[in-house]
Amino acid sequence: MKKGFIAILAVLLFASVASANMTRIATMGWNDALLWDEENIFWCPALAGGYPSEILVELGTYRPKDSLANASVAVFLTNDEMASMGVLGIVVNRTTASVPNGDLEFMAPIPSFDLIYAKNMGGFGVGGMLTFARNSSTTEQAGDSTDKSTMVIGFTPGVTFAMGEKGSVDLGFGFQMISFSVEDKRSGETWENDGATAMGGNLRAMLPMGEYVFFIPYVGFQMSSLNWKYTSADPSPDTTYSVTDSDSTMFGGGFGLNIMPFEETTVIVGFEVGVSSWDNSSPAFSDSINSYSTMTPAFVFGAESRFNSWMTGRIGARKTFFSSYSDEGYAGDKSSSATDAFQMALGLGMVFGDFTIDAMLDENFLFEGPNFIGGFTTAPNARLTATYNFSGM
Repeated sequence: MKKGFIAILAVLLFASVASANMTRIATMGWNDALLWDEENIFWCPALAGGYPSEILVELGTYRPKDSLANASVAVFLTNDEMASMGVLGIVVNRTTASVPNGDLEFMAPIPSFDLIYAKNMGGFGVGGMLTFARNSSTTEQAGDSTDKSTMVIGFTPGVTFAMGEKGSVDLGFGFQMISFSVEDKRSGETWENDGATAMGGNLRAMLPMGEYVFFIPYVGFQMSSLNWKYTSADPSPDTTYSVTDSDSTMFGGGFGLNIMPFEETTVIVGFEVGVSSWDNSSPAFSDSINSYSTMTPAFVFGAESRFNSWMTGRIGARKTFFSSYSDEGYAGDKSSSATDAFQMALGLGMVFGDFTIDAMLDENFLFEGPNFIGGFTTAPNARLTATYNFSGM
């Protein structure tokens, strides 16, 4: 149960480290930091200062890949081509995830609402994002019900500035206040937090190495702290207890190259690694659980090339290695595991006047298909992003 509370914070934080066009990221190695564009606005809102007036619709989800039913809508507005008054953005329904944990489930809230403002001032840009999200649900079963609710309020400022003629540095910092509760009316059990906070920061530099190659190092961290209380229907004292210390820390970083070997062609190669840990304690039981999801290194490759005036092809691959260790102090149980995963994706970008459509082929469609007919449910596209530019630029 306790691992789920920490995991929900990790999901919320990592979900915010994303780009405005998720499909392009997913078809180029699942790494947004290595792309030379202005799409990482959710961890550095200052990058929205380069946006035109547009409407952007995301169909499907970025992670996890098996949940494809969700969508988000973003609208960006600016007064002229130079964005002299800045750029205002509104994003609805962005974050969606859930953390299963035994018979109960704590949800990352949907719908969500982000309000973004950014302004470029020569070689320097500033921006900020306010986030509000809330979700509640009731599950009925055999006359009993389980009520769940989650709410998040957050603020993320960011800055970006030029380094030399072509380089740049982007910096963002986020803070969130989170509340959640679960009441199982069948068993009489309740879970409710007494306070939860989460914060994180990201730093990226794009350093030119000649005219067509950029070296890109990046680092990030996330931290969370919460107190929560579990109450049992059993009135005996030892069945009601509070966990007063639940802390989570995550660090990650990497480096790579963004290469433009030919006109209208981009290739990225990189290496990244993440280290996470969380520590739970329950004074009532002298209970301590230390679990480390350490060393998740990954090798990343992505490429895109414009075929003609209206079509761009993309390919991405990612090899990730996972290792974890847990020590359940109260039970004396220790365990470790190691595994790896390979992901590959193909995508297309298509331009029709002011409309742009980015598509990613489903992984199962690639390796187990193609199945356009025959009773299989795999769709050709795992996700789509549609953009309408009404700025005239």
